[in-house]
Amino acid sequence: MKNKLIVLLACLMAVSGISFFSITSFAQEDIAQLKQQIEVLQKRVDELESKEQQEPVHVDPFLKRGQGAWDPFYEIERMQEEMNRMFQNSYNRGGGLGRGMFSNDMSYDHDFDIKENADGYEIRFDMKGLDKEKVDIQINEHSITVKGESSRQETEESENKYFSTQSFGSFMKTIPLPVDADTTKLKTEKEGESLVIKLPKKAS
Repeated sequence: MKNKLIVLLACLMAVSGISFFSITSFAQEDIAQLKQQIEVLQKRVDELESKEQQEPVHVDPFLKRGQGAWDPFYEIERMQEEMNRMFQNSYNRGGGLGRGMFSNDMSYDHDFDIKENADGYEIRFDMKGLDKEKVDIQINEHSITVKGESSRQETEESENKYFSTQSFGSFMKTIPLPVDADTTKLKTEKEGESLVIKLPKKAS
């Protein structure tokens, strides 16, 4: 109630060209008139709020989702559909999933291969050249990120010289996941030079 009175007072003062700094210079009759106007406006606000609470809300059953008033559930469904479309586009392009719009390579390139079956999804990641002990998997509800570090050593030896170089690099890729992938039941396996990530589908 106090906040509403403050807002109403501010509106009246703005319309009348009154500032908070000059209110003390008003005559007593001006202040009394302002208080009277505030009381009238407050009664009108209370009447409108009471009327709004008493009137039932009518919903048109034939109104399509996404039309008319803002529907938060429609927005959630639309975002899920967009995520699915982005996921499909990212691995249906030529060059595999690793070259999709979400890829972020640093120094070395590694390929992903993803397959969908009746039970879930299988992501196969080529770890050749990476330090197997320094591969990190970060996952959230809609994506999975794989990070790794790699090192490469080259040695050249002849009768008069011995030359050895070692290079280091890092790697990171983020993959969008479909909305029905159950990230809480993720499993990982190592098969040779590949890391296999398995995600079951959520129970419908």
